[in-house]
Amino acid sequence: MNLFQRITSPFTDGYFGSPPQKRQLTELVNTMTGEKVERIGENFQSFVSRAYLDNGVVWAAVIARLVLFSQARFVLRNRNTLELTRLPRRLSFLEEPWPNGTTAELLARIEQDTSLAGNYYIFKAEPNRLQRWRPDWVDVITDGREPIGYAYFNGGDRGKKPFVARVDEVGHGNPYPDPLKAFMGNSWLASVTRDIMSDQAMNAHKLKFFEQAATPNLLIKLQQTLNPEQKQSLMAALEERHTGLKNAWKTMVLEGGADAQIIGTNFEQMAFDTIQAAGENRIAVAARVPSVVLGIKEGADQATYNNYGQAVRAFSDHTIQHLWIHAAGVLGQIVDVPAGQELWLDTRHIAALQADAMDEAKIRQTDAGTIRSLTDAGFTPESVIAAVINGDFKALKHSGLFSVQLQEAGADEPDDDTPSDEPDPPPDELTDDTDERFDSIIATFKGN
Repeated sequence: MNLFQRITSPFTDGYFGSPPQKRQLTELVNTMTGEKVERIGENFQSFVSRAYLDNGVVWAAVIARLVLFSQARFVLRNRNTLELTRLPRRLSFLEEPWPNGTTAELLARIEQDTSLAGNYYIFKAEPNRLQRWRPDWVDVITDGREPIGYAYFNGGDRGKKPFVARVDEVGHGNPYPDPLKAFMGNSWLASVTRDIMSDQAMNAHKLKFFEQAATPNLLIKLQQTLNPEQKQSLMAALEERHTGLKNAWKTMVLEGGADAQIIGTNFEQMAFDTIQAAGENRIAVAARVPSVVLGIKEGADQATYNNYGQAVRAFSDHTIQHLWIHAAGVLGQIVDVPAGQELWLDTRHIAALQADAMDEAKIRQTDAGTIRSLTDAGFTPESVIAAVINGDFKALKHSGLFSVQLQEAGADEPDDDTPSDEPDPPPDELTDDTDERFDSIIATFKGN
């Protein structure tokens, strides 16, 4: 009996109304003494509350990734020909993974958990139903070498009974592997936590500036010495009359030789916009979202129609394409994919990628020319198409025919003396009589 069987064998009841084979675990820690568990840690909650929901740049970066990623559609792809076909009936639940759910919602959850937690978990609750598990409520159960199961703590309370699932029941994705944990992923937010904190501090500083009547710090110089009570009274009077939005733009009047001087640096002196833009750009870089697409200052200063299209293409090719391939591979492990096929995501209909239609048309035209040339050279059409699509010219197979006429090798060419089956050309109608009549007509014409 292996570790997973030893853990789950005493239990037959499951959560969520699942069938008997979905087990509970009463004492995970006691039963698994000496075994390994990997979990996401405490970053997920803080990333959600203090970054995603409290920082406009982080929100925009996650949404930019999510919006493009969730527009793809599930299809099947032939492993040999790479031909795309629609999902069979038994996989149609991917278009409605849970009640009132859609493919777009499933993909949106995958990307959201990828950005905020570095991991996503999709549980196959029933043959035609999926469930998204909150990543910080899941522990990966391992034997030190490979995952052997997943423990889901409903509500996140690890003092309660977890629900345990086998490896083949859970699609676990970690597009950006954590170098310190063998089976866990890392959130891109982890690399820019200081930049996020700095950006939030600058926003708080900007807000405080306007709350203080949009004026910088002041130093009040007096010619006489004040006792502590007098200082407190003067400060209270200044606060009452000259701070806060209700006192904005009021004139300050000082008596008794008092002098007011500005201290500290203002926004212009500290290059506020430049510093904040640099932090925003670092967040965009970590998210792998071009600043032009994100719409932040660094991108807005350089935005044109041409480089926006290039930015969207780079965003798709270097960021989202990896996530599409990864998600298709992960979910393909928990659904019944026909032999010789693989689960794939079709992106041909996505409007944001249609700007590349002209380039794709040129590529297809080039491919068509290559197919024609190779076919004319005598290679079989089937092998030519496969070689061009897969980029593997080792797959080419020659038909034994060659040249444009596709004649068999060694075929004899007809000799010049060989009688031809074609009829002789018609006789020349310009006989001698014809020549005489023609001369007579010309002479008559000259006489007239």
